[in-house]
Amino acid sequence: MPSIYQRKTNGKWMVAFKDSTGKRHDKTFGRGAEGEEAARDFLRRIINGEVQYEESNTFIESPKLKFKDCNDNVKNEEKDCLSFAMLVEEYRVHLERNGSSEGHVNSFLYVVNAYFIPFLGEVEDINNIDYYKYILPIIDNIKNEPNCFGKKRENITVNQYVNYLRALFNYACRRDYICKSPLILWRPLKVKRKDRLITFEDAKKIMSCAADHIKWAIQLVCYLGVRPGKSELFNLKWSDVDFERNRILVYASKTNTHRYIYFTDEFKEIMLYRKSVAKTEFIVEFNNRNVKTIKTGFCKAVLKSGITYPVKLYDFRHLFATEMISKGADIAAVSRLMGHSRISTTVNSYYETRSDEMKRAINLLPAISWKKHSILTMAKMFSTSLGELKNGERKMPQPKLEFFLAALY
Repeated sequence: MPSIYQRKTNGKWMVAFKDSTGKRHDKTFGRGAEGEEAARDFLRRIINGEVQYEESNTFIESPKLKFKDCNDNVKNEEKDCLSFAMLVEEYRVHLERNGSSEGHVNSFLYVVNAYFIPFLGEVEDINNIDYYKYILPIIDNIKNEPNCFGKKRENITVNQYVNYLRALFNYACRRDYICKSPLILWRPLKVKRKDRLITFEDAKKIMSCAADHIKWAIQLVCYLGVRPGKSELFNLKWSDVDFERNRILVYASKTNTHRYIYFTDEFKEIMLYRKSVAKTEFIVEFNNRNVKTIKTGFCKAVLKSGITYPVKLYDFRHLFATEMISKGADIAAVSRLMGHSRISTTVNSYYETRSDEMKRAINLLPAISWKKHSILTMAKMFSTSLGELKNGERKMPQPKLEFFLAALY
C-alpha cells in the first residue's frame, strides 16, 4: 500500500509506492505544510488509481472512472464511490485535526495496516463491505493470531482492535458515505474482570526491594494516580508543580487534556526533597536523564519482594482510586483526579464492592414485623403434625395450620 513519510535529513515529504511489477518508487515533494498537502493529495490520487506510473519516470492521468451510485436510497444521481484506503486516509486526517493524540493515531494506523488492509485494502467501494464476507474473517483473524508472547489474544484486545474499525465506519456513516455500518451486528466479546490483589503493605515491600528511581516512580503512581509510562508519569516536570497550592498540572496524552492533581502535606515534603537533589527538569530521572521505562527493574523488585501474584505498575493507579473510594471519598472527585471524562468509567473500572460494605448495605433495610417463637415450640408443632399424619390423618388440622402460619408472620 502507498505511504507517506517525511525525511529526517532535509524535512521533505515523500510518497512511497510500488508499480505494477512490484518495484518500489519514491516521489519527492516540498517542505512544510505545502509539501505535506501536495504529498497527501498525490497519495490520495495514486491510491484511487487516478494516476499511473510510466517507465520514463513520469506520471499520467488515468482515464476517469465511471462511478456508480453507492447509495441505494439515492436515485438518478451520480455519487463517487470511496475505496477503503481513501476512507482510512481521510479518517486519519480527521483524527489529527480534531486533537487526537499522536499515540492514538499511530495505534490506529498500526491496527489498520496489520489487520484491516490485508482484507479490505483492495475494496474499491466501501458500500460493498459485507459483515459475513469481510468483517467476520477479520475478527476471527485477530482472535486466532497469537500475540507477541505466543499466547492467545485476550478478548479485551480483540474488542479494542475491532473498535478502531467500528469508529472508522461510524465516521463514514456521519459523512453519508454509507447508509449503515457493517459492524452494526457485532457485539463486543465478554471480558473477565481481573482481580487486583495489590495493597499498600505489598507496595511497601516492592519499594523496599526496588532501586531509588523505581521506588520514587511507584510512590508517584500510588499517591498521585498518574498513568504509568510516557503518557503521564515519565513526562512529569518540576515546572508543573505548584507547591503553594499542593497540586501538580498533569498532561494526559491519551485524552489530550490537562488536569490538576492535589497531594498531601506529607507528600509535599518528599517532593521538595526530590526537587532539591534533581539533576533534570523531569520528576522521574536516572543517571542525570529522564526515564523512559522501568519495566525490567520493576519486575526484578516484585520478584525479590516475594510476592507471588502478578503485579503491574498500573495496579498502583488502581490502588490509588480504590483506597479513596473505600474510605468514603466522593466518586466524582476521584474521577476528576483520575482524568476520566465520565464518572461511569471510574465506577465500572475502579469501584470494587467489599463484603463488609455489602453486609452494611443489607442492614440498612427496614426491620420485618413478625412474632418470635422459640425453635423448641416450632419443633414441637412439626413433631405433633407429623405424628398425626402417621396416624392416618391426610392433612394438618385447620386450627393448628392457622396457628403455624401465624407464627411465621
